[in-house]
Amino acid sequence: MNQMKVLEKIEALEIINTIGGVLLSGSERAYFRGVSIDSRTIEHGEVFFAIEGKNFDGHDFVNNAIEKGAKGVVISKPVGTVRDDVSVILVDDTLKALQKLARFFRRGIDCPVVAITGTAGKTTTKEIAAEVLSVKFRVHKNVGNINNEYGVPLTLLSTPPYSTMLVMEVGINQVGEMKVISDIVMPTTAIVTNIGPGHIGYFGSVERIAREKEQLFLRLPRDGYAILNADDPYTCQFSTFARKITYGIDKDADIMPDDLEEVGVEGVRFRIEGVDFYLHLPGRHNLYNALGAIACGCAYNIKISDMVEAVSSVKAVDSRMEIEQVGGIILVNDAYNANPLSMRSSISWFVRQPYERHILVLGDMLELGEFGEEEHIRMGEYIAELHNAGMVDLLFTTGELGRFISESAGRVSSKDDWIVNVDKGCLKDDLLKVLKKGDSILFKASRVIALDEVFREILSDFNREER
Repeated sequence: MNQMKVLEKIEALEIINTIGGVLLSGSERAYFRGVSIDSRTIEHGEVFFAIEGKNFDGHDFVNNAIEKGAKGVVISKPVGTVRDDVSVILVDDTLKALQKLARFFRRGIDCPVVAITGTAGKTTTKEIAAEVLSVKFRVHKNVGNINNEYGVPLTLLSTPPYSTMLVMEVGINQVGEMKVISDIVMPTTAIVTNIGPGHIGYFGSVERIAREKEQLFLRLPRDGYAILNADDPYTCQFSTFARKITYGIDKDADIMPDDLEEVGVEGVRFRIEGVDFYLHLPGRHNLYNALGAIACGCAYNIKISDMVEAVSSVKAVDSRMEIEQVGGIILVNDAYNANPLSMRSSISWFVRQPYERHILVLGDMLELGEFGEEEHIRMGEYIAELHNAGMVDLLFTTGELGRFISESAGRVSSKDDWIVNVDKGCLKDDLLKVLKKGDSILFKASRVIALDEVFREILSDFNREER
C-alpha cells in the first residue's frame, strides 16, 4: 500500500504556484511545516490562511498568528506592516486558495478515501468506520465534525505520512457546495446515512437536499463503492457509477442485522452472518450508523468477525447520546446539534426506555429558514401524540423557535399543565424543582442553543449533593 504524499514541508514558492498568489514580502524560499486558519491554535512554522467567514475575518488576526509563530500568511486584502521574516502571499480569495492547495495535495494521495455524508449520523458513522477500517489500515480521520468547506481541506493537509486510509465526513449547507468539496476530496468510497430537512432553509426542499448529497456519489469512480441506506426513501435511489453496497434494518439489503435487541442505555446487540455484535451506543439510529460502517469494512475485504471488537470499542462523542446517571436520575445529553430528523430519532429512542418519567428539554432547530416555524410546530404535534399515549410526561422548551414546539403541543394535547416554555437561564432551576428519583431527561437542540451547559450544570449540582 503506497503512503500518502502529505504536507510535511512546503515551500512558499510551491504555494504561490499552486494557488496563483503574489508574494508581497518575505522570501519565496521559506518553508512551512503546516497550514492553519486559526490564530489561537496555530503552531510555530505554519502558514496562516486569513479566511473570511460569516462571523469572523481572519485578516483581523494575522498579527496574532505571527506572534504565535506563523512564518507565512495568505491574505486577500491589506493587513498593514508585517515583519520581514514572514512571507506574505496575496490572493483573490483565501478560502478558494486553501481549497486549491488541498486539491493539489489530494491528487498526490494514492490510497483509499472514504467520504461520509447525510443529514444525521455523519460523525458517529465516521468514528465507527474509522475503527473498523483500522483493523486493516492506518487510518487518518477528520477531528470531531470538522467537515465543511474549511475543515475538509485542513483534514487533507494534515494527513500523517504513515496513513494508508483517509476517512472524513462531508457536510454542506448550500447549493453547489457538494460539487466543490467532492472535487477536493475525490473519494473512492462514499457512505450516506439518511436524508432529512436539516439545513432546509438553504435548499428549499428535502428533495433538493437529496440531489445535492447525491453529487458526491455521481463523482465516485467505477471501481469505487457507494454505500447506501436501503431504508431511506431518498438514498436508496441515489445514482452512481460505483459499485453499490446497501445496508438497512427493514428493507432487503446487503448488510442487515439479525436478532436485533436494544438494551436501553447500554446500546444494541445484533448479529450479522452469524457473528454477534455489541454496539455501546443506544438506539436504532446508531445501529444504522454501525451498519454503514460495517458495509464499508466489507468493501475493503475486512472479515465480519474481525469487525466485532472495533464496533464494540466505539464510545459516545461528547454531547451525542452522552448518558449520565446521578441521584437516581438519568440525564441524556444529545444537544450537540439538531434537525427534525435527528430530534425525532432521539425522542423515539428515549421514550421507549423503561424510566418512570420521561422529560424532554428541547430548544431551537436552526438553519431551517422559512420552514423553521412549520417544522417546530410539527415537532410539538409529534410530542403531544407521545404524551397522549403516555410516553412523555413533561416538556420544557426554550428559544424563539422552541416556543412553537410547546405552543403546538399544547394545542394538540387535551391540557397543557405538562408543558413549560422558559428562558434558558431559568431552565436548570425549573428542572430541579420537579426532578425526582426515577426520572429521565433528554436534552436536544442545535449547538448554538448550548443545552449541554444546562446538562452539565444539573449534573454538577447532583454530584456536589452526593459528596
